[in-house]
Amino acid sequence: MRASLDDLSICFATLDRPYCAQRLIRSIRSHYPEVPILVADQGAPEPEIERFYAAHGVEARFLSADAGVSRCRNILAGSVRTKYLMICDDDFIFSPETDVSGALHILDEDQEVGVVGGKLFDITDLRSLQEAQDRYWECFFFYDPRNGLFLSLPVHAFRPITRMSGPHRYYLCDAVMNFAVLRTAIFTELGHGWDDRFRCNGEHEDFYLALKMNTQVRVAYFPDLVCYHHAPRDVAYTAVRDRQEGWPLFAEKWGIRQYVDREGAWRPHCVMDERQPLLTDASFAREPDFTGRYGQGWKPGLVGVESDGRLYPADPMPGLRHGGAAHERGLVAICRDGGLGEVRSLRPTHAPGSGRHGGRPVLTPTDLSLLRDDVRDGLTLHACPKTAFVAGGLASVLITVENRTGRVIPMGAKAPFDVYFSYHLLRGQGYAVWEGERSRPISDLFDRSMHLLLVRCPDEPGSYTLEVDILVDGLAWASVPTRIACVVAPAEPGAAA
Repeated sequence: MRASLDDLSICFATLDRPYCAQRLIRSIRSHYPEVPILVADQGAPEPEIERFYAAHGVEARFLSADAGVSRCRNILAGSVRTKYLMICDDDFIFSPETDVSGALHILDEDQEVGVVGGKLFDITDLRSLQEAQDRYWECFFFYDPRNGLFLSLPVHAFRPITRMSGPHRYYLCDAVMNFAVLRTAIFTELGHGWDDRFRCNGEHEDFYLALKMNTQVRVAYFPDLVCYHHAPRDVAYTAVRDRQEGWPLFAEKWGIRQYVDREGAWRPHCVMDERQPLLTDASFAREPDFTGRYGQGWKPGLVGVESDGRLYPADPMPGLRHGGAAHERGLVAICRDGGLGEVRSLRPTHAPGSGRHGGRPVLTPTDLSLLRDDVRDGLTLHACPKTAFVAGGLASVLITVENRTGRVIPMGAKAPFDVYFSYHLLRGQGYAVWEGERSRPISDLFDRSMHLLLVRCPDEPGSYTLEVDILVDGLAWASVPTRIACVVAPAEPGAAA
């Protein structure tokens, strides 16, 4: 029997980013209202996020703080009761293009393939997809245990290894990104999984290298499965995410002395022979090959191979996103049905489950509506520090917005006025800073929504009052402020600002 949405669960781990978890879950529920969602939340259960999980039918597993992404995914994979599971990160956003039916068809028809990875687009400006950048990470792994060498090469370094399943074209590789549909049997029957020792970094390469070396499971890249990625800049999360202890662990586990990544660079924390001199390109004779013609690889579209070996452009991405009409769509975090989606879509998109939500009134995006008395009277802001305030540094503050207007207020669409969260910084009876850092909203203003604010701490330590508000750029403050006391500690000697 052909696979359906009843055979799929969606899993993700999160660490102290409730604003991202909320946004991802809302986007999933907009397009897949019935698919099971499982989350591994690394932190003590908080009433606010517990209520949100329950209201959206999310099955939550609460783990100890910083338990690690590997342990989280193993627990999630062991909790899944469906034939397939989708792995994603908490800062992803589903859209009408996040259609899993093709991936399920491939797994249903091609029993060799156990992992189908999709295409990810990085978003820097949530108001539009025009600046979205395709992430090209799919790669092949080459491992030489005798010499302790590990090499990762991008798929576009080779002619595509293509397969077809019905109308779906996909490409064999060794590793895809953290946006993939996997057979649950990989974990339940083969006993494969993530190594719990990896809390951050190195776990991805380890998972796929072990899959290649220890199983017969094939990995495929399926670019028609699309998702969007937007990582808010959070000082607290960055400090955890940038830890590098996973790379020496990866090197030790596999006996890797040198790791050259897909960009051609040495992994700085995965090199045991770093004191040895490097050979230069001039040390080797260079032979002509076809890579010059193939240098752009899949970036402007896929490349096919004629019967005589000549290369030609083939199978462009849906909508020809590079320069095509579909690339001109904007992205807004709310549709009239209450979920995430697109505005000005230039081609029909029919997401699974669309139309199941009741219509909800939506205010005109980011215009004078935020300055109307009836809207301001229905908005309440709450602020809570996520990091310490240190002189000259950046701090992260979690903003919770309570919206009692009965409307969803879109904050991300293109409009005459830009909207931000910003702040005043008071000391005593005067203002030390009148207008601080500006932070774009993480999503629209639902009944309750979480957002992130960055605060530039003053150079002078002491006691301050932080007054957070919504700023309609070039026009006025919304005047729905909330205040919290903050103590700015002295910077440690030699610490960077």
